[in-house]
Amino acid sequence: MKVLRRSDDELVIEERAWLLRAFGGVFAGIGLLVLLVPHYPGFSGYSLGGLSFLLGASFILLPRVTTITFDRGRGTVQLDRVGLVLPEDHRSAALLQVRGVKIDSGRDDNDRTYRIMLEITGEDPMPFTTYFTSGKAGKQDVADAVRGWLAKQ
Repeated sequence: MKVLRRSDDELVIEERAWLLRAFGGVFAGIGLLVLLVPHYPGFSGYSLGGLSFLLGASFILLPRVTTITFDRGRGTVQLDRVGLVLPEDHRSAALLQVRGVKIDSGRDDNDRTYRIMLEITGEDPMPFTTYFTSGKAGKQDVADAVRGWLAKQ
């Protein structure tokens, strides 16, 4: 997640999941290579190649691009999740309803994981992502950028 654009009137944050897509590309490529090799890999070879290709393709196609736009002109914050396969998700709130930004934490096995959330008056919190990931420092930088932008109102 990174700050894409920042001005006095607008702040745009985006998450594209490039690393997950690159990981999927490697798996899909290996699977395709196994399926297209001119020698006969047998049933297990075709099965593993096909499974690798399908798994990789899902990592390429399933992640959605998440964009959060804070717009002073319209007085809104808009969250949009758009993908190729999964349904689109759109949510908006008035900037005046934003109470704050927090880093929400969870646990995965024995590791801490994090995500950024907007606290909205009278509504459920607005998480920037639908999942938790490791690495608090990057999320803290984005949360600080949002706090700084909101403080200039």
